[in-house]
Amino acid sequence: MNGYLLTMIILAAFYAVVFALHKTGLMEKYKLSMMGPFLMWRTQKGKKLIDWLSQRKKMWFAYAKISKVIVAVAMFSMLALLIWEATIVPSIPKENAPSPEMMLGIPGINPVIPIWYGILGLLVAMVFHEGAHGVLTRANELKLKSLGILLLVVPLGAFVEPDEEELQKTSKKKRTDVFSVGPGTNIIIAFVVVMIFAGSMMPSVVPIHDGAVITTIADGGPAYHSDLTVGTEILQIGGENSTVVDSLQSINEVKAEPGQSVPIIVFTGEGEPVVEHCTAGLAVLKVSAGAPSEEAGIEEGMIIYSINDTVIHNYTEFSDVISELTPGEAVNITMYRYFDGIGYAPDSNVTSITPTDRYEYYNSVYKPYANEEDRGKAFLGVTVSYMGLGLMDVKTIPRIYSHPFEGAEGVRGYVMAGLGYLALPFYHLSPVEAPLTSMYTATGIWGALPNGAFWVLANSLYWIFWINLMVGLTNALPAIPLDGGYLFRDWADSVLLRLKKNSTEEEREKILSILMYVFSFGVLGLILWQMLGPRLIG
Repeated sequence: MNGYLLTMIILAAFYAVVFALHKTGLMEKYKLSMMGPFLMWRTQKGKKLIDWLSQRKKMWFAYAKISKVIVAVAMFSMLALLIWEATIVPSIPKENAPSPEMMLGIPGINPVIPIWYGILGLLVAMVFHEGAHGVLTRANELKLKSLGILLLVVPLGAFVEPDEEELQKTSKKKRTDVFSVGPGTNIIIAFVVVMIFAGSMMPSVVPIHDGAVITTIADGGPAYHSDLTVGTEILQIGGENSTVVDSLQSINEVKAEPGQSVPIIVFTGEGEPVVEHCTAGLAVLKVSAGAPSEEAGIEEGMIIYSINDTVIHNYTEFSDVISELTPGEAVNITMYRYFDGIGYAPDSNVTSITPTDRYEYYNSVYKPYANEEDRGKAFLGVTVSYMGLGLMDVKTIPRIYSHPFEGAEGVRGYVMAGLGYLALPFYHLSPVEAPLTSMYTATGIWGALPNGAFWVLANSLYWIFWINLMVGLTNALPAIPLDGGYLFRDWADSVLLRLKKNSTEEEREKILSILMYVFSFGVLGLILWQMLGPRLIG
């Protein structure tokens, strides 16, 4: 069944139950009410625990100060990130623009967030977020009206309900204490959890075999027409003079005859390695519009047999041959095409190709990619990979999780590495699932866990980190009704008091209202621009 249809059916059933509860009076009896699309359950249970936790006032006031610094840094960083993302929107292709469901961090709606790990992360985030609000509310001797749970089919989080009127009348210090600790706690939890995940769990992971894991299989390529599957680990390629695949570099040393079916030793994660077969050769993944490859009749899925009468066994040889070509001079080329019932055979329609100047091509097609250093270099306009495979060194995967900043240089490098770590789910690298999980074993203290339990815990920690960081950073934005919006308003009021010492409260209130409208709608506009901009420009 279509995922959207199933979601609509489940939501319809949920709201039907809510309507029935309302009609029978059970909602009022059990203190249930609606807040927008969410069902709220209010209770007095848990208030004694919060009161007990809030007794160590000095500790919590110090914690609130730390949270304010964290949220202030997060607020500035998120604004800077949104502005930077707005500047690159014009260069994002329309088909790559984020969809509405991708903008929502709700498990089951956002396709990137796994539903059960996502719900776990969201529950942890909301319980600690709202719990921190409650503790600082009571530490500052403010009233706490109730606690409760938010539901939308499943529990999505907890909430605490302070006395809003009392909160608005109290001092800025107490108010900012309450608002800062929610997002501050989420960010702190995220960093504590990721230190356990990246600093202890993932460094303990070692591969059972050295090889290259298949991450993608291109449509129409040799691997597409074989029995190879994503998640399989390649250990050896070729027959008598086979290449042992102990790293990605070894793929560029394969000498198997292009166009010929060769044995491949693979590990699926179960039992012993087995033998599969696939057609050897460098496959075309993409043909650039208007490039020499398109004019020559080259199509996606073809295999390059030879260029300028030199047989191309791997990418290293392909790169070496291209570097020797001269733009504007035609050379012979032999391509193999897949034929149903036959397999790969020479394509008689593609016999020659005339490379163009790489700089001139990009200068006419997409100027940002035009590099002066590319003047005079031959360009065919094909994207290639061995057998049409996307591969990742099996040793690389644990390092991605445990050393996210490896090789990063300067502020930009660290920022991009951090964003890349958060983007792992978009590259299907989190959660780590079978058969990939069966290709590794944990060592040290983590080795005591069964393999399945280890990966459930590891995936849970990553998503607790991911959801908490997203909740914390989002709530730090200077937009009402987010926590950051109320904090920003009070901080801005303090600045106005210093700049306009003789101003009345009414005058400051007018300025603050305008300021919050500008920032709140500005933040919303920057977020919507990421989704709508590419579609409007494209």
